[in-house]
Amino acid sequence: MVFGLEGPLKSDYRRFNIEGLAPGDDYGAMNQALTRRYARIKRGEVPLPDVLLIDGGAGQLAEAIKVIETLEIPGVTLIGVAKGSDRRAGQERLFLAGQDVPTILPADSSALHLIQRIRDEAHRFAITGHRQRRGKARRESILEGVPGLGPAPSARAPEAIRRAARRDTSQRGRFNQGARHQPQARGAHFRDAARRMSFPIANWLTLARIAMIPLVVLFFFTPQHWADTLAAIIFIAAAITDSLDGYLARRLGQTSALGAFLDPVADKLMVSTALILLVTQEPPSLELVRFNPHLLITLTAAVIVGREITISALREWMAEVGARGKVAVSILGKLKTIFQMTGLSLMLFRGPVWGLPLYELGVYCLVAAAVLTLWSMIAYLRAAWPELMRST
Repeated sequence: MVFGLEGPLKSDYRRFNIEGLAPGDDYGAMNQALTRRYARIKRGEVPLPDVLLIDGGAGQLAEAIKVIETLEIPGVTLIGVAKGSDRRAGQERLFLAGQDVPTILPADSSALHLIQRIRDEAHRFAITGHRQRRGKARRESILEGVPGLGPAPSARAPEAIRRAARRDTSQRGRFNQGARHQPQARGAHFRDAARRMSFPIANWLTLARIAMIPLVVLFFFTPQHWADTLAAIIFIAAAITDSLDGYLARRLGQTSALGAFLDPVADKLMVSTALILLVTQEPPSLELVRFNPHLLITLTAAVIVGREITISALREWMAEVGARGKVAVSILGKLKTIFQMTGLSLMLFRGPVWGLPLYELGVYCLVAAAVLTLWSMIAYLRAAWPELMRST
């Protein structure tokens, strides 16, 4: 939005639909919006402002500076407007380019009141745009894109309907030719029905994964020869649902905030429970590697748990500063999860099966997972390091 000497210039307001970014990537969204806006300014389509106010602190200001420098646009004063510690009006901190220490204006400053008015108007404009888009999405239907559906175009519509009915009757004998398309139609009907469910199938699978954890614990401590095998099989079934629930959520259009919360919680509960179970028991000796197996498993478990705590805290902090997308799950993290789940599944058998040393193979998979765990943690920390240093 734009302010002039007389106040807001609403005819110059513009909204930008952000595309191609991960949810929560505030820096990427700001970069895209500023690049599109100031590219037009550089082409002379829009007047160059004297001051550019950024809703955010030092991190957001640095992103804006990067865009202005990339486009080589001189003569603009950039100011970041960050809320105070308890986010109350009157405690705003102003970050100026080239200054390490923020400026704090008196609460009764007329300049501060103007900045607050501009910021509130920007919030109002953004919220109004979000509501309009949601309202439009509620009013529209995918059926509106089907040719022939909608309001009658003219008074001749009844005659057109009769002609269509005659064509339909004459072509009924050809209906069987389309039978090969019925599986696709049934699949589409299933996806539509799944979207209308009040509680998504993917979330039911995630809850089932959590419910399997007590069963694994129960059979792990059951003094029967078949109990270890059953505990391992249940854990493997739970691990399969880890991939299946995400696939179904995307396939059926059932992604939700609850699912995004439950899925990582279920994964961490599964892994931490299995590690605790395995560490508390005396493991069999290893044949290929002459090393204390109990010490090896304990160290591996400590690495995996420590990494999860570190990355969870890092993601929470990055979300607070609007840079959550920089520590999104990578292919390295997914590879680590595969080795981790495979190793824990094999180790829960706690002995050879059909002559195969499953426990020992599981230990080696878990060690590989620990190595990938450290590697991925370093990759995440490197991605987040500029933000950590900027905030410092």
